[in-house]
Amino acid sequence: GSEMCIETGRVLAGLPVSALLASPALRPARAQSVSRVALLHLNDFHSRHEPIAASGATCRAGEACFGGSARIATAIAQAREAARADQRPALLLEAGDSFMGSLFFSHHEGLAEAAVQRAWGVQGFALGNHEFDKGPATLARYIEMAAFPVLCANLDATAEPALAGRVLPTVTFRNGPARLVVVGLVTTDTPVISSPGPNLRVTDPAEAAERAVWAARREGPATVVLLSHLGLAEDERLAAQVPGVDAIIGGHTHLRIAPPRLVEGPDRPVLIVQAGAFGRFLGRLDLDLAADGTVLHHAQAMAELDAALAEDAAVAAIVAEYAGPLEAVRRAVVGRLPEAFTLEGCREQPCAMGNFVAEAMRRAVGAEIGWSNAGALRTSLPAGDVTRGDTLAAFPFGNTVARLTLR
Repeated sequence: GSEMCIETGRVLAGLPVSALLASPALRPARAQSVSRVALLHLNDFHSRHEPIAASGATCRAGEACFGGSARIATAIAQAREAARADQRPALLLEAGDSFMGSLFFSHHEGLAEAAVQRAWGVQGFALGNHEFDKGPATLARYIEMAAFPVLCANLDATAEPALAGRVLPTVTFRNGPARLVVVGLVTTDTPVISSPGPNLRVTDPAEAAERAVWAARREGPATVVLLSHLGLAEDERLAAQVPGVDAIIGGHTHLRIAPPRLVEGPDRPVLIVQAGAFGRFLGRLDLDLAADGTVLHHAQAMAELDAALAEDAAVAAIVAEYAGPLEAVRRAVVGRLPEAFTLEGCREQPCAMGNFVAEAMRRAVGAEIGWSNAGALRTSLPAGDVTRGDTLAAFPFGNTVARLTLR
């Protein structure tokens, strides 16, 4: 069939618009498949509701623009229609870190993200570390508005009243006799790099994945997909270690993984994909499934969402509504740069952006040395007028400067 139902009975259907992601070419089958599915995926959106430049910063006049919530909506609709034409039910899955990265999140604290994700038709969302940046209460408000499955199998929320019972470990989709079980996983660094509070416990992702696989297969044949916010290295380790995993749709490391990474697991090969970051790409992973749920064949398409793609009017209106309160703040000019300060190479060596920030911190507190972790810097700063919006996109966290005296 060309529809897939969530276990609660909600129909997951595509939208009748022109095709963006044409069917990837599948190799001739060794055995007859009993089910076919198209997994549409994105990750690490980071609140980029408006189009971005290649650097991830807000797109300016004259630059090549990518993504933006309204353009992503069109891409999703077209990919769903392309999958439907191929008689494949399509699932839209998002692998974490929709939060944090622009004034949309700083001001609305997740409500803009939930509204847009609902309009996109997200059918499974794995929590990333940044979903915890504003604490459990903010995340709980987001989940209440989301109205789609929010997943994390390696999160123990039983001691946190705001989140207890609200985060699901897995969600199961059915297509005739076929069952596809999606398992959410979040990085174990979350308590260190975010603000989950004292009552949440992040557990071992491999153990959580093993439990989910066992529970899924206890009920009969199933295909298990990990919706992972662990990062590629951890995804590869988990794929090699945990039996029964068929595919991993990843995030956290902001990588465009095409073609899929193939890791030999204990009992089957495991496909790993990831769709970059900031809504610049939309991935499609087609799976042909055997009667026992194993993947007979796969194919992948990865679309770059450039300005040739029209924006969806309904989602553009949602973005405009949430943008209203932000305009005065983000348009205010706070300074001027003779040249752009870029993030290029900042995670490996000294860079223009890092040097600028470290020097600003040093001067602010009268220190002899200034330094910052590269992960705290999120976008480049442009040449010319720099606005408050530019600075808040580049430094979206509520970080403070500490001054330490060493003898």
